[in-house]
Amino acid sequence: MSWTKEVWRESVALALFEIGNINYQKQLWNGKIEGFQSDFDESICAFGDCGIPDYLDDFLKDKFISKEELAQLSCLNDIIDEIDEIDEYNCSEYEKLWQSSEWNNIASKAKYVFLTFFKNDFPTKRNDFVQKWPLE
Repeated sequence: MSWTKEVWRESVALALFEIGNINYQKQLWNGKIEGFQSDFDESICAFGDCGIPDYLDDFLKDKFISKEELAQLSCLNDIIDEIDEIDEYNCSEYEKLWQSSEWNNIASKAKYVFLTFFKNDFPTKRNDFVQKWPLE
């Protein structure tokens, strides 16, 4: 693996924050945050780019995560896979996505995992994001 524990956990924290925060998504995905751009596909890919689920056992072995964190990330990945198979969402469908029970379930789970396990890994240079779009 080419990740360091700190960089990997920070990347996971960023992905969880984005997936778990619909108010933040509404600003980011609609291009309203200067200097930042993303969309549904990028958010999902960012989570997968962290080696989830493929390398979770390696991250556990290398003590990047606990067994509980592995279980929670695996569970979140499973429910993301369900919606990912439904359809790819584009800008014109975001309101439909944000109102769907499936996406709200994913956002709720991502928020829980972020707040419970990864909040302290969120990069301090992005603390203003947490202040502007708090996860409550």
